[in-house]
Amino acid sequence: MAEDNHRKYEEMLHAYELGMLDDNDREIMETHLIECELCFEKVKHLESASMLLRYDLGVKKVIAEINDEELKPHETPRKRSFRFLPAYLAVALFLILVLKPWKVEITLNQDAIAAQNRLAVLNFENLSDPTDSLRWGRIISNLLISDLAESRLVQVVSEQRLYDIRIGLGLENSINLDRSNAIKIANMADAKWAVIGEILKDNNRFAINFQLIDVKSGLVKAAQKVVLESQDNLFALTDEASKRIKDALALPSDSASSFDPAVSNITTDSPEAYRFYQEGQDYFSKGLWHKAEESFMRALPFDSSMPMAYYYLSQLKGSWESEKMINIAVEYISRTGWREGHFIRSRAARLKGNYVEAIAELQKLVEKIPDEKNAFSLLGVYNTSLNQNAEAIRYFTKAIEIDPKFKMAYSNLALVYDKIGYFEDALKIANQYVALTPEEPRPYTIKGRIYANNGKIDDAINLFKISLEKSPRYFDALYYLGNICLSRNMYELAEEYYRKIASDSNTLIREAGNLYLAYIPIYQGDLIKALETLESDSALWLEATHSGGLPYSKLLCALIYNELGDDKKSLEIITRAENLVHSLYPETRIVWDFYHIQLLAEMGRFEEAGTLLSQLQDILRESEQDKRYQYYYGSGAIAFARCDYEKAIADFRKATELADEFNLYYMLGRAYFEAGRFIEAATAFERHINSVASLKIFYGVWVVKSYYYLAKSYEQLNQPDQAKKYYEKFLFHWGNRKPFDPIMDEARHRLSAMGETDPTTP
Repeated sequence: MAEDNHRKYEEMLHAYELGMLDDNDREIMETHLIECELCFEKVKHLESASMLLRYDLGVKKVIAEINDEELKPHETPRKRSFRFLPAYLAVALFLILVLKPWKVEITLNQDAIAAQNRLAVLNFENLSDPTDSLRWGRIISNLLISDLAESRLVQVVSEQRLYDIRIGLGLENSINLDRSNAIKIANMADAKWAVIGEILKDNNRFAINFQLIDVKSGLVKAAQKVVLESQDNLFALTDEASKRIKDALALPSDSASSFDPAVSNITTDSPEAYRFYQEGQDYFSKGLWHKAEESFMRALPFDSSMPMAYYYLSQLKGSWESEKMINIAVEYISRTGWREGHFIRSRAARLKGNYVEAIAELQKLVEKIPDEKNAFSLLGVYNTSLNQNAEAIRYFTKAIEIDPKFKMAYSNLALVYDKIGYFEDALKIANQYVALTPEEPRPYTIKGRIYANNGKIDDAINLFKISLEKSPRYFDALYYLGNICLSRNMYELAEEYYRKIASDSNTLIREAGNLYLAYIPIYQGDLIKALETLESDSALWLEATHSGGLPYSKLLCALIYNELGDDKKSLEIITRAENLVHSLYPETRIVWDFYHIQLLAEMGRFEEAGTLLSQLQDILRESEQDKRYQYYYGSGAIAFARCDYEKAIADFRKATELADEFNLYYMLGRAYFEAGRFIEAATAFERHINSVASLKIFYGVWVVKSYYYLAKSYEQLNQPDQAKKYYEKFLFHWGNRKPFDPIMDEARHRLSAMGETDPTTP
């Protein structure tokens, strides 16, 4: 009897997995699964197949027809049991199961075969040119990696992984590898097989000699020479060599053929394009961004449909241009391999703010390639953007486990630890980064940022100066030194650092330097001069925007005009900047919407502000997950303008939970102040008041106003010493503000009433 009962549940398993049981039967089945380990294990094994069945259109159609038949209006609905399914349903499902080329079965077989055939393709020696000046040896090995990986029946070690191992062995500069080093590298990559070889070029005719070696024994399984009498080009030669390697591995040719496109279809058919592409990859891995961009751009005239060139360019171009590049990569994604496709789709989703999809693509990739360090690193970056810091730490740590010399992972891991307040851990990782690359400027800048963020400014300055010793025009070091000098009121020195940025040959960097130079007169109280600086080179701003740069200079102009009481001019500037960006990059959905909403609300145009906020909310529902704080900011700004301070507080608090930025805390402080909640106001205003971070420095107008509101808050809290300190700070910066503001006289009066002297008075 018990055996019959168990058989009943086994017969119900497929119906359960397909979602065909009613609520009562499903509850009974799930109770049984808790009690029966055997059935539970069977469910786990059925899960992948059932997902395919459940969402397959053919199966869904059959099930839908059964449902329609069973629930005709003239019939009474009845419970369905898998034991008594109509015969034609059983036949239909059987035919689908048998005749459909089920991916799950193929995938399981492929994974098993691939695991047995992990293969490393090492650099081919160029016998015609020992220096391999045109990279033919490197090109053929990389093309083989791309071609073999597409079969899905071979687990091919990536070129990046092999290069990382070579670095660890001190062989990164070796053009050619001897047999023993090649086998050693393959063994360290956990490969069962190694492919080594030679390439010969006589006039325009190529030939390849390759050996397939059993890594463990060192025995040669196959050795062949490949020469094509027709279609004599490098790509056809690669296809033939790849076919022979797979034949030597005795891979199931009938299964492999459907996953074996020509290598030119997943890379390029232009040797010149591929050479420049590889050159760009080399520069990119070394952090030489401008040279990398130049090389990728040089590849495109030879092949304008090379998706991975656009993928890398999307990481090197300015914000809006970046989106344009990744959209082109997506357009040509069929011309790349499955591995590269995951990276392209992930970045495309990321730039649309769809982090769920971006992360899912990379997780699929690391399931297939568990030593894909770049995917783990990007997963760390994406989780950092979502404030999922524990996950970010896990992914960066995994990337470092794969490659203990992965510089970018150390950099990002140190910054995540610093972000969550783990100073000692951040410093430990930063020190490891410095030890890894002591001659590069970036590690010292990362360590300097950590010190600066923790109030150790003198230590930070020393580190930024070391960074400049390594590279005198290193942007990050110049920028942070300028910010520190500005925050310490050392205006001449700040200007010196900013001018070096403003004289850079790169348009985007030069425009940024011009923006930074405007910070100085803002903190000095000369708002007219700041506007003149920002508006002095409109051609530069237009050129930068055409290159994909964010129009920060226009946002700062709008902030200044708003402070001067000219909301109409401020709104005009924001609108023009947004219109230009949308005209250049039509797919861009969010520019300065949050501040646009705030301006409309302050002008009493609440209906327009509400409409724009609703549009922003619709966009954020679909994507832009890292910008969701902007909705709450916009909603808070409308509530603030309506004097609904409690709602404004609630909205601004939600914004700060999503992003820890100065401007959000400034508006939160304003709302607390107006609500008479002075302790909370002071806490919000002081959150970033000593920071040298980029956004805090940018909002200089609000930084100086923060001193005023802090003084007023502490006065209300009967803390005169704190009030005096902040009145003095406010008047130091804006005591002689141009143009004049009545609150300057008010601050002087309050300070005088406390028995203190105006710091701007001679």
